[in-house]
Amino acid sequence: MASLLLPQVAGLLKFLQPPPAPAEDVPYEGIEYRWRNIVFRPGQYQAEAIVLALVVLYMLVWAIGRQINGGRARAWYKTHFPFYATQFTRPGILQPDGPSDYFIFSTGRRAVLSLHTTFALLTRHNLIDMVYDIGRGLIELDYTSKDLLELDFRLTDDVTKPGYVWAVMKKDEMRQLRKDRWDLSLTKTGDNKSLPSSLSVMAEAADITDSFLQGPLLAILNDPTVLKYFRYLIITDQPADRPDIPIPLAERERHVILALLPPSAGQSAQTLPIVEAIFRFVDTIDKTSLKFETIRKLKRNRQEFEDELMKEIEKIKKDREEEEEEDRKAAKRKAELERVSKMSSEEQRKWEEKERKRTLKKAQGKMTKRQ
Repeated sequence: MASLLLPQVAGLLKFLQPPPAPAEDVPYEGIEYRWRNIVFRPGQYQAEAIVLALVVLYMLVWAIGRQINGGRARAWYKTHFPFYATQFTRPGILQPDGPSDYFIFSTGRRAVLSLHTTFALLTRHNLIDMVYDIGRGLIELDYTSKDLLELDFRLTDDVTKPGYVWAVMKKDEMRQLRKDRWDLSLTKTGDNKSLPSSLSVMAEAADITDSFLQGPLLAILNDPTVLKYFRYLIITDQPADRPDIPIPLAERERHVILALLPPSAGQSAQTLPIVEAIFRFVDTIDKTSLKFETIRKLKRNRQEFEDELMKEIEKIKKDREEEEEEDRKAAKRKAELERVSKMSSEEQRKWEEKERKRTLKKAQGKMTKRQ
């Protein structure tokens, strides 16, 4: 018996034996550094050198990208804060929300409940995101990743004013905005002769456009210096996401949203004219008069959508009730079958005969109704 086990034990020991150490006399022809008994041979650490280089590159990109984004936001804030201070009793301070996001909350102004100024900058600090954006841009020709500076004015609530959706935007922004904002689905798109060919208008009614495209706003949208930073301007009384239930008139929020391409730190003053113009524009919105037919159309559009929402809610409620009824029937049927399974064979036969007659009677009743 021992003789049979010896080969197996020897094989196990051989398997567990570590591999022999590499010979120390293997020739090394690269550069080496010696200090007493310590020898460093860079050629033997090529993989480690590559990993270290990538880590250093990532950290360098992170530091530079963070500095660029922060410098751009701080320079814009420094340039525009004096104007903000003339408009608000509480103009707000620039707050970071990560290396690429910054915001300013301002309040205390006539006709404006609040202003959210937000910077959503490219993630220049993240090397992986930058490579992804470049790669996706090469694959999807219509994909563009841009910096965003957005001024979102929430106007004072006034239920006596008609609600509407109106926007003017760069044409290359239109496709993405239609995806991102449900409220723009209420509008029709068209060009306007008074605007540059690179801009389009989206409006619920034509006379809204006629009322807005005049004065300082029209002049600023035709200024080439300002136009290169302009992305879109939206006036809306509807949420960006499609609501699930009708929004009461008293709870609807009116917003004016201006989106810009944030200038570099050295060019931050170039957006000051359009920022000043949008404040003047906000003050004129409630003074704009619309035709009676337009107001009636706007109210009808919202009423039709609310009726559609109510039908959807009723359908969902009905489907849920039918599903609950089916669940109750299934549970009752299961309980009945469990009860029958405990009966004797004779009792089960009688129960099956009774069920057969009931099913037959129900089928005959349906046929009679059809006739």
